[in-house]
Amino acid sequence: MVHVELTDTGHDRLQEVVQIVFAYISMLHAPGGVTQDRFQENKALSELRFRFADKNSPYNYVEKLSSAMQSYEDRDLLLALHNVPQEYDESAIKGVLAELTPANVRIMWSSKLFQGTTSSTEPWYKTPYSLSDIPQSWQSAWTAAADDRLFLPHPNPFIPSSFDLIQEPQQQQPKVISETPMVKIWHRANTSFDTPKAIVYMMFTCPEAYVTPEAAVMTRLFIKLLEDHFNEVAYPATLAGLHYGMLTHPEGFLLWVSGYNHKLMKLAEAVLREVVDFKVEEDRLQVQKDALQKDYSNIKYEQPYQTAMYNQSLLFEAKRWHVHSYEEALLDLTPTHLQAFMPRLLHRCGVECYVTGNYSRAETQQLGQHVEQLLKDELHAKPLFPSQRGEGRIVKLQPGTSALFTQPGSNPSNDNSSIVLTYQVGLDEERSNALVDLLVHCAKRDVFHVLRTQEQLGYLVFLSSWTNLSVHSVAFILQSTAFSCQHLEGRCEAFLQQYQTSLADMTEESFKTQAEELAKSKLEKVKRLQQQAHRDWQEIKHGSLKFQRRQQEADAIRSLHKSDLVAFFKDIMLSRDKRCKVAMHVTGANEAKPQQKTDAAVTTPSSDTAAAQTADANGDSNNKQPGLAATEDNGDVDMQPVIHEDVQLIEDVWAFKRAQMLYPAVK
Repeated sequence: MVHVELTDTGHDRLQEVVQIVFAYISMLHAPGGVTQDRFQENKALSELRFRFADKNSPYNYVEKLSSAMQSYEDRDLLLALHNVPQEYDESAIKGVLAELTPANVRIMWSSKLFQGTTSSTEPWYKTPYSLSDIPQSWQSAWTAAADDRLFLPHPNPFIPSSFDLIQEPQQQQPKVISETPMVKIWHRANTSFDTPKAIVYMMFTCPEAYVTPEAAVMTRLFIKLLEDHFNEVAYPATLAGLHYGMLTHPEGFLLWVSGYNHKLMKLAEAVLREVVDFKVEEDRLQVQKDALQKDYSNIKYEQPYQTAMYNQSLLFEAKRWHVHSYEEALLDLTPTHLQAFMPRLLHRCGVECYVTGNYSRAETQQLGQHVEQLLKDELHAKPLFPSQRGEGRIVKLQPGTSALFTQPGSNPSNDNSSIVLTYQVGLDEERSNALVDLLVHCAKRDVFHVLRTQEQLGYLVFLSSWTNLSVHSVAFILQSTAFSCQHLEGRCEAFLQQYQTSLADMTEESFKTQAEELAKSKLEKVKRLQQQAHRDWQEIKHGSLKFQRRQQEADAIRSLHKSDLVAFFKDIMLSRDKRCKVAMHVTGANEAKPQQKTDAAVTTPSSDTAAAQTADANGDSNNKQPGLAATEDNGDVDMQPVIHEDVQLIEDVWAFKRAQMLYPAVK
């Protein structure tokens, strides 16, 4: 099967796209197309993946194995499962190629542009579709397809040949091995997974990257264009078990590479070279602008709970632009704007680098020197001023805060309403982290059982911990087509009242069992280098540097008593004088009124409201739809919000944030 993702232009030129595919197949038929050298290279790559495969979960492994057993003999099973070819059979390969003809092809062409033009509907998911024959003129063109621009791949330069493990003492946590005004290098030698692999993170702090919505969009386009231009180099690297990625963030952008250490730096240097030599290509910029515009536009089709979570992050992060600002900034952006922006982006920058796995201290120091030399010599970059260091800040709610922001769902055809209720706890600290995690661990099953199974509020019902820039919170997440946001929040508040009794009645033995379960889960052994590297990098990135976090939090959990959890629960989630609560409501099509304003807010129900809604859920109300108040005249749904004096209605997120205190930056 060949999969091709089409742009709008590609959609209009499908015949040409498929013709290129058949031109490549035709090239494989020609002399030199099928050779033993290429077979051996692919075999070597497959054997490499098989030999050094990361540990998989037992469930996934058994699932794949049982599926493969339906197709392969026992003696071939393991190698076939990992797609490792065993013998070169030129006639068999050419026999398969002979079947790849226009006469045998079936094309699945999917696009929203076909909406309203289809002739049939499949019976299971009611998906509209059409069937038609491929035009004979297309088949004739495909049969004679040829394209001089195509070529067979050259020998892969990224295939490793050395798999020796470094002979350095294993480090229990990362250490800074080099620091200059521009580049800081962390290193952790780690061969405990017995694999010749390494992982490198490089975070570029660039003050210009997020200074305005326009700058944020241009930084995003810069990354997308880099990835687009680098695809030709990245493809053979990916085949050889090397991977890379680039992400934007409010302080700049992140570059990471991972894979077999023998050729890993070759890939890292190639990516860095792309950054240094970056030039704006007008035609590719337009393609990426179109793709980014679609990304922004498609956000309106996200599920309401995703919108509520986005609003949650938007409200709590001190500096965060809205996607609507990005959309507007993108419209007027030209190649000239982007080309002029690039020197500013990297004029002042700092790099924090972390290298772990099968990579020596000396090699890591060389990488840091290489990065700094490229930035200084070729981009003429300068170190950051002290005042330009990143300072991600989170809004600090005051005790007794009860605020709510509501908006209608952006997709008028989505009937779901959703809420996210956030109870802010505070900065990263072992004891409070332990209490947050233990509370969620103890309560989440009851939340699911009561709110989803018994009351059937909706398919999505969660209680979870949430961390943003080292500030911890507890959050309810619910989504429903049958109930209003007001009702959902009322039921969450009623559950908290109910759970207070359950928590008080919990025996000490049961409490200790729950605490020990959680502590053991935190101490579960890491199975892959990537997992360990990610944990270390999160500590470095956020500046918390608690590399033994799991052990420390497990010890803190084991030291807790039930009375500690009961007091914490009352202060954080029940006490109206102490808790710090923000509710996000996204109303679905079933709930919104035509005259309802975008910034309308439905408040947190009081205990009386929650009690009334409890009666409603138990069938003691005459309302025709639970959670929605029926009018006395005709039973129609009345969506007029119930407003209480102790709830702050948020109409302007940025005005709300400007009026709040902020937590100190950790880094």
